[in-house]
Amino acid sequence: MDILNCRICFWIDGRCYRKLSSTASIARSESNVQPERKTYGYEDEPGCALPKAAALRSGSNESISGQAKGFFRISLHVPQKFLPVICGGKHATRLKMEQETSTTIRIPPADSTDDIEITGTTEGSIESACLRIRSIMSRLRQRECFTHFICLPFNIQPLANYVDEFKETVLKTCSGRGLEASLFQSRQKLHLTVGMLVLLDNKECSEAKKVLDSCGDIVKEILGGQSLFVRVSGLEFMNDDATEVDVLYAKVTTFDSNSRPNDKLQQLVDQVARRFAQSGLLLEQPHSVKLHITLMNTKFREVRFATENTAEPPVRSPRISFDASNILKRNRDFNFGRVTVPSINIVVPHTCNKEGFYESLATLPLPKHNYTMPATTAP
Repeated sequence: MDILNCRICFWIDGRCYRKLSSTASIARSESNVQPERKTYGYEDEPGCALPKAAALRSGSNESISGQAKGFFRISLHVPQKFLPVICGGKHATRLKMEQETSTTIRIPPADSTDDIEITGTTEGSIESACLRIRSIMSRLRQRECFTHFICLPFNIQPLANYVDEFKETVLKTCSGRGLEASLFQSRQKLHLTVGMLVLLDNKECSEAKKVLDSCGDIVKEILGGQSLFVRVSGLEFMNDDATEVDVLYAKVTTFDSNSRPNDKLQQLVDQVARRFAQSGLLLEQPHSVKLHITLMNTKFREVRFATENTAEPPVRSPRISFDASNILKRNRDFNFGRVTVPSINIVVPHTCNKEGFYESLATLPLPKHNYTMPATTAP
């Protein structure tokens, strides 16, 4: 499926909703009725003209308001988790949409993996109903916890060894409130996060795989067959007070084979995130992906509150910040080395494969370097 084969785009709150020719194609009958092409005020968006559709049942060549007589149908995948909201109490939401859009919306049974089917007498009515359902799905998806995330793995040499050296140096030479070993990211799970995904069923997982595979053209355009060389050096934190830090991270920059800096990494991750946002699977679409590798995070802290009832699971404590001022004073320019990024992955959080990294749903390999990596000066 070509997820970029966009014939109709709807933009809501900065998000692009697309009608795809393969998964949401309008079926055609044997009548060969061809209604006129019509646009709906999206002429300024490239490729957003409404496509031709054909009637599902026999009809004449007469048209009403530019539309052919007959019925039109569209299929739309909606995760089972969202169907109760699409229907509403006693199907009130569905019935209201049907009445306001002059369509019939068939909801699959709870034990089915079938798509929603929308039938109407005009293309415009079907598109209106489809847009409303997609808008509801987008709102519901933003309320869900992420199930997967897109990342670049950095659990590679020499970076992993330098991260261990950094951890040892901090624990031995730096003092500060809240500093402890449990704050540090495992060397096996070092990564750069591109975006969070909400994939609620097998169809959405398959769709995410196809979206990642389609990013091959982005890789080819930006990297041109060359490897993605990065330098990991320097420390920063997420807030403005070095004594109240929740996340401490290493900065990442890219360079070419002649050690000249460039912005290829930023271009790559921004375009990949944008493509997943267009698919509707991304939890949120950042204006620009922040290039960072988390080294310390208070979410990793293993402190738990004791509970009076030992039969109940312990409750995790709220995040308690740590004082990173001494770490930054001594190690702000810490050099973690240069590495070649091997791939873009969709991974499952809170999992572990045999190498210690996250379990992978899909992987898009990046070009391998074809020259000797410039020597790295030890930190």
